[in-house]
Amino acid sequence: MKRYIVTRFLTLAVLVSVGFATPTFAQTTDGAAQIQALLAQVKALQAQVAQLQGQPTNTNACLSLSYNLYADQEDASTNGEVTKLQQFLAQDSSIYPAGLVTGYFGPMTETAVQRWQARNGVVSSGSPDTTGYGYVGPKTRAAMSCGGSTAYQPNVNPPVITPTPTPPQDTNTVYFSSTFFDYGYTIGDPVSGTYSQQLIVTNGSKKDAHVKITVDNQPAWLNTSYNTNTLTINPGQPMGIGVSVNPIGLDAGTYKTEINISGDFTGSPKTIPVTLRIYEGATPVTQSLNITNPLDGHAWTVGDTQTFRWTTSGIASGAVGYIELVDSYGGVHRISNVPNTGSYTWTNVGTINGTTIPVTPPAGNYSVKIIMNNIGDIVGPLTIKEKQSQPIAIGATFSNPGFDGQYKKYILYLSGGTTANPVKWWTLNFTCPSNVPEVNAKVAGNVCDGQPYQLGNENTGTGNVDIPLNILYTDLNAADLKIHIKATGKDGGTMGEIDYVLPVHKG
Repeated sequence: MKRYIVTRFLTLAVLVSVGFATPTFAQTTDGAAQIQALLAQVKALQAQVAQLQGQPTNTNACLSLSYNLYADQEDASTNGEVTKLQQFLAQDSSIYPAGLVTGYFGPMTETAVQRWQARNGVVSSGSPDTTGYGYVGPKTRAAMSCGGSTAYQPNVNPPVITPTPTPPQDTNTVYFSSTFFDYGYTIGDPVSGTYSQQLIVTNGSKKDAHVKITVDNQPAWLNTSYNTNTLTINPGQPMGIGVSVNPIGLDAGTYKTEINISGDFTGSPKTIPVTLRIYEGATPVTQSLNITNPLDGHAWTVGDTQTFRWTTSGIASGAVGYIELVDSYGGVHRISNVPNTGSYTWTNVGTINGTTIPVTPPAGNYSVKIIMNNIGDIVGPLTIKEKQSQPIAIGATFSNPGFDGQYKKYILYLSGGTTANPVKWWTLNFTCPSNVPEVNAKVAGNVCDGQPYQLGNENTGTGNVDIPLNILYTDLNAADLKIHIKATGKDGGTMGEIDYVLPVHKG
């Protein structure tokens, strides 16, 4: 009851003092002294009222700061201003219940700043990064210095904010080499060590610190795998935590995740944001090659001179490639060291580096492939055919080596082929007179049966032949043995035809 009476009395005294705080006095030295005395009495009474009501004594209601202050800062980097801020906040236990003055801006200090901002109309929601809630920036510093639109006020109906539990007294102090990681990658660039960095955690205490590293819903682009066991950091010992990202295959945009480090240290858990920014790269250079000669269905002849032609885009003119012909047997025949000039002359179709394409016969169908700088085109079929046979003048002569008592023996000589234009086949049709019932040509038997006699000469250089004839002669009358002779070339074409008469007599 006594406390109630004193409170009422002091309140009344304050009200009375305030009511007469600005009376008109004569402008004398004594009047000024009286005013100062009254103001001192008012200030003393206010302090007594605050103590009786459980309020802190607001003897330092204004704070001047030179730095913007935020989480994880220390006195060493702020010229002692973290300590000044904590002392300022600790004046009101409802603002900063813990009242710890450590020189480190931790979670409890951040929560105290938020309470002060809300109570003084600076900001009351959001986060330090979005609205500045918990961040001592220019606006909050101005308010704390009493230079803003609001000044520090005693606690009247403070907002309900759940205080951060005071960390246990045996927590350690650890230091982090970085508070965030930010990577940038342009699509198309090579990936190098730039995308692999390290976070160093150092134990600044005199006893072991224990930490655990986790990443919730770890994205595929964060390459590093983390040991989920509790790790021990000895006093003064640094521990490296790798942070590696892989931007390959990602679309342009911003990708974010967080590395969480928790343990028995002040400020636990510590969140390290990781940001990967992917930028659109330059439009890649398109490389292409198109064959313009030969095209599908073209035909070249063995021994001729032909030209391969092609066009390119995005391939250097100094590039060197090759031309390949793939035959129907799967054999690959390569013309190497072909410069990217857009054309290559094949001076002897069917011959590569002095070697005839190993196909029997060399004529056939081929796929043509031209490659430059690993970029190429393929066409086909390209038909390579034998050189067309040219007409020849057939020569036919005979000799008469004798008579064996039954058969008259002759040798027929056929000529006209050359090495460049050889005869492949000779075809002979015999018309035998009545007194010549039988003509045996080599081993073909009797050729007087009206059937053509064909002699192949594909293994000789020119195709010219000598044909032994055994002629059965039945009387002494002379007779003419008529022979139709036809020469066929390697391409199957007729090179020439003649009718030849072989005079036969028994003498």
